[in-house]
Amino acid sequence: ADEEGDPAADYLAARRPREAGGEPPGPGPRGRRGPHGGLPPPVDHGAVDYAPFQKALYSPPPALAGLEAAEVDARRGALALRVRGAPGPCPVETFAQCGLDAR
Repeated sequence: ADEEGDPAADYLAARRPREAGGEPPGPGPRGRRGPHGGLPPPVDHGAVDYAPFQKALYSPPPALAGLEAAEVDARRGALALRVRGAPGPCPVETFAQCGLDAR
């Protein structure tokens, strides 16, 4: 129960939102909240004119780029690898095939 002169009760009462008819609490430490809860508004990507680009997330190292499909299948068979869906990259045998040096 709140007692008169209790500092903890006074602090908690000051932190609570005001009752109906009183002043609303001011902005918190994060500033004013907008319609998106303080986040920037969503972007309409259909209205933005982006520069064209081509996704090229993987390019095989030169040592593996020239392998035939039969050679890739032989490597996968030797390592007991199975690939489902889109064809995966060729298995590497050395770090040099990944473009890394001997260090």
